[in-house]
Amino acid sequence: MDHINNIYSFLLLTGYLKAIKNLGENQYELIIPNKEVYEIYKQTFMAYFEDYTTSRKNELYQELIQGDTKKVNLLLNDILLRSISYFDNQESFYHGFLVGLLNDYEVTSNREVGHGRFDVCVLPDSILGTVVLIECKHSISEDDLIDDAREGVQQIIDQKYLEERRFKKYENVVGYGFSFYKKQCYVVKMNNNSK
Repeated sequence: MDHINNIYSFLLLTGYLKAIKNLGENQYELIIPNKEVYEIYKQTFMAYFEDYTTSRKNELYQELIQGDTKKVNLLLNDILLRSISYFDNQESFYHGFLVGLLNDYEVTSNREVGHGRFDVCVLPDSILGTVVLIECKHSISEDDLIDDAREGVQQIIDQKYLEERRFKKYENVVGYGFSFYKKQCYVVKMNNNSK
């Protein structure tokens, strides 16, 4: 039961999930069959997921500050795989997903800076901390993930987001391009992460 597909199969076979639509290629739309089972999910499975997400999102934030894109990619892909619906694949959804994932920190979004608007910014507690600025992209295919993440970084550079006056008081500022396609993502970090 250490793999999410095994858990879904078990829940389906025991009646805790019900298949209502065949989506093709061994994919099905599932529902929770009744209110009683929903309460079990709410109390048990959601509590597990919240505990899992809490520990992972703290780790994600630390890796963003450290600049380890390999670990950021692994963590974020794992969280996406365990959490979102296959059909929730629009840029606005992923934007909100990131804001929610980082909500334990001071997060701002869609603010005007430089020559445009950034997607997500996490401000540190002190001037000695690192500002994390993220530009999100929604890829139209898996093949576009890397190029779209790089495009996010290029947008940060072109629009001069990191040159914003309010970021100057912090010791470090780092920019990331995030691209998403269904339950996958790719993260690229700007080469120069400090002033």
